[in-house]
Amino acid sequence: MIKKFSWFLLCVLFLTACEESLMVLPSDLPLAAQTFVEQHFANDNIDYAVCEKEMFHTEYTVILSGGFRLEFEKDGTCKKVDCRPQAVPNSIVPPIALQYVQNTFPNSLIVSYEFKERQRYELELNNNIELLFDKNGQIIKMDD
Repeated sequence: MIKKFSWFLLCVLFLTACEESLMVLPSDLPLAAQTFVEQHFANDNIDYAVCEKEMFHTEYTVILSGGFRLEFEKDGTCKKVDCRPQAVPNSIVPPIALQYVQNTFPNSLIVSYEFKERQRYELELNNNIELLFDKNGQIIKMDD
């Protein structure tokens, strides 16, 4: 029993020791992340960027001068855009989802955009409504 507990404790210590967060220069971000920022947030500068490394996963968090928070996967694929209280740039939101929001919630802003598993994505509006879409832009779920 003591051997099993010791082995478990050793594994936990090893896994936590493999996590680290490091400040990185904007030029150290994956090229796809740099391009995404330039394309969709041309008027904002990167205030700081952090690389978070875990044992089998790496991701980047970027904070822009406008207060926007972006999250990227290791390859630079955008995972999340949070622009609260301002609107997410329309160029980020798939056109079919943007049209749905404009037609259904004409006085609302999309303040957060997040890619989910199985090619789904979630939009959060400034009225706290969350909309989950499939890869084809069809609404799956709405929470308020």
